[in-house]
Amino acid sequence: MTDFICSFVNDSVPKYLKIINFHSQTQISHHLFFIDSGSLRLRSSEKPAVQVLSKPSIKFRRSSKDIHMSETQELTFAKRLKEQTATIHDSVDNLVMSVEPFTNKENYIKFLKLQSVFHKAVDHIYKDPELNKAIPELEYMARYDAVTQDLADLGDKPYEYGKPLPHETGNKAIGWLYCAEGSNLGAAFLFKHAQKLDYNGEHGARHLAPHPNGRGKHWRAFVEHLNALDLSPEAEAEAIQGAKDAFAFYKVVLRETFGLPEGAEAPEGFVPHRH
Repeated sequence: MTDFICSFVNDSVPKYLKIINFHSQTQISHHLFFIDSGSLRLRSSEKPAVQVLSKPSIKFRRSSKDIHMSETQELTFAKRLKEQTATIHDSVDNLVMSVEPFTNKENYIKFLKLQSVFHKAVDHIYKDPELNKAIPELEYMARYDAVTQDLADLGDKPYEYGKPLPHETGNKAIGWLYCAEGSNLGAAFLFKHAQKLDYNGEHGARHLAPHPNGRGKHWRAFVEHLNALDLSPEAEAEAIQGAKDAFAFYKVVLRETFGLPEGAEAPEGFVPHRH
């Protein structure tokens, strides 16, 4: 005798089961069925919630002991952005931590200068009228002014980038915006490091402070608006490329502000210490 376990999403009953020469029982939607030599019958007098007749809309995979249901769910736009930028995003995170921006005040100022260039490059996107219609209060999420105040707290000023700043518009700008807002979600551990240098949301680390509604809640709301843009596949592809461009630009400026050679990456095998 072989035991079979079948898992169902939301306790739903499968519309079809192919049974091959075994004897077992399974609990489906609180109805107990017997599967006996290719037949399926209700043990009690109750009728099954769904007739077992039609072709399956779900697939079953049989292992030595279990039958598992697998469903492929379509990824949202935000999840596609995350998935397709994961490699370059990780490389940015590793490069940032490899230069030890929170070791001392001098390195932290370099980090703030880096941030000042990036946030200046995306500042106009936060002010875009059309995006503000789609994403309520977007203009108030911009952090360039906060970065300049952080630098002023430390007696310094924004970095003077010697080349024209990127000025993305259209679909690519959405990708840059995704990077900028995502950095606020990921800034939680950066904020903790800044606090160890005695900087906080009111002095020296304003731009790293969490959103008043909380990082997680704010990010989930932003993602909902992002997905609601309902972009075409072509527009999404442009936005994803924009995100990749934003990450790449960030690395270019990081190398310059920290004095690294062109094309430098984090040392091979580097594991960032985030806590």
